[in-house]
Amino acid sequence: YLEQVKPRLLEGSVRGDVARSILRWSFEASLRLLHPFMPFITEELWTQLPGKGEPLLAGAAWPTPDEAQRDSAAEEGFQIVQSLIGAVRNARAEYNVSPGSRIPVDVQPATDKSREFIEMELGTIERLAKISAVTMAAKPEGVGSHSVLADGTGVFVSLGDAVNVERECNRLKQEHERLDRLLAAVSKKLTNEQFVTRAPPEVVDREHEKERSWREQRDAVAEKLRALGC
Repeated sequence: YLEQVKPRLLEGSVRGDVARSILRWSFEASLRLLHPFMPFITEELWTQLPGKGEPLLAGAAWPTPDEAQRDSAAEEGFQIVQSLIGAVRNARAEYNVSPGSRIPVDVQPATDKSREFIEMELGTIERLAKISAVTMAAKPEGVGSHSVLADGTGVFVSLGDAVNVERECNRLKQEHERLDRLLAAVSKKLTNEQFVTRAPPEVVDREHEKERSWREQRDAVAEKLRALGC
């Protein structure tokens, strides 16, 4: 929410004042709840908080829940927005997209409600995920990363102009080959009856864990290779 309202905080308007009021209320409630666990820092922050009712946080009452303030639809929608931003950021990190590059993203909303939430917060999504444009085509084309949010919304991050595809393919192929070699070695060890019967159980378990982890990594690299059309 703090990241979402930063542009509003820079405005000299009522919208900015409303955001400041909500942030202050949330911060005060957080300090009250954190005080038993972090008494010194919360007490110090409390002294800097304007408009507080109690001079000492230690003497302040717990926040009182108010069901009238709960908005389940807003929480659900904001979760979709957060997940969408996270999916784009993960794709940027996985494919080494330059932090300063803005990339196009195509979204296939799972429901009309999902589409409504996304369209309502397009500015927030584009700003926080560094997106050049959001489209909602039925079948996105080109080189890119696919992901699906918890509500079923599809996200396609176009990577053709954001990364050096040939160089990234070469890097991923080398990583795939490295993991293949590691898996071959551990598989050979685990099919060796003498090793399995003579080694301590915890040693054998560690080798099985290595095999599982490396196999998952290799599958992830293979999926990236497929997404880039390598």
